[in-house]
Amino acid sequence: MTGHSPSPQIPQMTHSRVLVIQHEDDCPLGELATALHRSSASARVVRAHEGEEVPTDLEGADALVVLGGGMGPRDDAEHPWLEPTRALLRRAAAEDVPTLAICLGAELAVDALGGATGRAAHPEVGLCSITLTAAGCDDALLGALRASEDAGAESPDMKQRAASSEYARPESVRNVAGSVPAVPVLQWHQDTLAQMPPGVTVLATGPDGAVQAFRVGASFWAVQFHPEVQPGIVQRWAETSSLTPEGRTPDSFAREIEDAQAARSAWAHLLGAFAQRIVPSPRSGE
Repeated sequence: MTGHSPSPQIPQMTHSRVLVIQHEDDCPLGELATALHRSSASARVVRAHEGEEVPTDLEGADALVVLGGGMGPRDDAEHPWLEPTRALLRRAAAEDVPTLAICLGAELAVDALGGATGRAAHPEVGLCSITLTAAGCDDALLGALRASEDAGAESPDMKQRAASSEYARPESVRNVAGSVPAVPVLQWHQDTLAQMPPGVTVLATGPDGAVQAFRVGASFWAVQFHPEVQPGIVQRWAETSSLTPEGRTPDSFAREIEDAQAARSAWAHLLGAFAQRIVPSPRSGE
């Protein structure tokens, strides 16, 4: 008598799914798309500025990304999807869903979680230094930026600006014998994270002491800077933005990012660390 052995169960491959809220064509995923692809994550991009509806929940999503944009965080009258985006950020924080909120996304997160945004006297544009806190140095994402600290990541243009009185960093922000880890990031904003929501962990600050990055719980990150930026993206911003400084040409911003190879590598590590933390959950299965 012969019998048939049961067929072996072949494990079904699952991929993490990331819900992305995009606010304008000029602020795409950029390098974050590469990081997600490398971790076999798929992105569902909601182009809210084109009329696509922002979901009311995170059903089917393993992570949330909220990108940047030129509008203000309270410009609801002109951009009615901002309030649903704030509600989605509140939900992500409450449900401990891995989240990365970038620039405008960080400002929306602050407002959504009970903090307040403000307006700086002067915009932060181009490569600028931020300083990691002790928590930031140990953070799973922000700690990746320290890779640029000893790698000479500043471009010649940034070094020249840093030497001028206008861009000189206070002594407390300079890296003294490695004790104050100041690292270069790409900024393009004038709105600020003026008042932190309760219970957040501050991960980085700017030369003026303003918060540049924070974490809520174990898996919700918000950054005021742009780790996802690519040379072509920042050139487009310089061509169209009212924040572009006089005397700077769009191609000079593109070259600045091209030259900052060590910094870009550190930003990629930050994005990769986020992508690696996204694990498919049962609710996202078919």
